[in-house]
Amino acid sequence: MRYKRDSRYYMLKIVRGEEVIEELLKFAKEESINAAAFHGIGACNKAEIAFYNIDSKEYEPMKIEEEMEITSIVGNIAMLDDEYKVHAHITLSDRNMKVIGGHLNKAIISGACEIFLTKLDYRLSRKYDHDTGLNLLDI
Repeated sequence: MRYKRDSRYYMLKIVRGEEVIEELLKFAKEESINAAAFHGIGACNKAEIAFYNIDSKEYEPMKIEEEMEITSIVGNIAMLDDEYKVHAHITLSDRNMKVIGGHLNKAIISGACEIFLTKLDYRLSRKYDHDTGLNLLDI
């Protein structure tokens, strides 16, 4: 991954063969970013997305192994205790323009992924919520 920055904003380029969540986590640790929001576009050839079933309190994953356009990826970076956490959702389109989306577990980049990230001036933390079974933002 490569990037450019100014005081608060980063333009990230995740390259072919790299995994999106892994690269964002590595980047957040290296830059000590404990609060950020991001969005982007790109292409991948392997992905795992998921739907969160609120009744069972479990993610229902789906693996995708074909060339897909990343029409949108949005998310944030926050802390869970002392761990950096990336929470992202993704929308993918196949060659027939069929769109699918959900919670992003992983995506391997096939062309490139361009992400615009805004570093926030405060710490974002996550806390377990018993009602949903999720680690939600503690705001």
